[in-house]
Amino acid sequence: AIVGLWLIWLLTSLVREGEGVLRTVTMRFTHANHSTKAFVRHGGMMLAAWGSLLAPFVADVSSLIGQMWSKLSLEEQALVVLGLFVLYGGYQTYKAVQKRADAIMFVLFQVSYLVVGPCIYLGWRCIPPSYSQPLVTVVLTVIPTCMSVLAFNRAQ
Repeated sequence: AIVGLWLIWLLTSLVREGEGVLRTVTMRFTHANHSTKAFVRHGGMMLAAWGSLLAPFVADVSSLIGQMWSKLSLEEQALVVLGLFVLYGGYQTYKAVQKRADAIMFVLFQVSYLVVGPCIYLGWRCIPPSYSQPLVTVVLTVIPTCMSVLAFNRAQ
């Protein structure tokens, strides 16, 4: 699509301004062609230079790792591989939690009732009946009222 639009522009420019446009476009094409060739040549030289800098280091490190690996027993090698899987799994879990933190916190909040509810029930059974009546009044009236007042103050 872009090439087609460029060709339409070239034809309309030729009609309006004449053959001078064709000479200008040819000159610009030659310049772009030489610049591209220089970029590719220098890019190749850059990659070769970095390769010659890093290749000895990579070769030494890989040979060191190979020597250390060959000295490990089969069980130790399995533990190293398992440890790498665990590290990778932990990293992937971290990324997933970062992406979906709100949904995960909502689910954890809802799941927390599976623990909190039975704990409240079992704890309530340990309170003597003479204290349970006033405590129910406080829990069902005073605490929600205070929470509503705090929420109202934060909203303003």
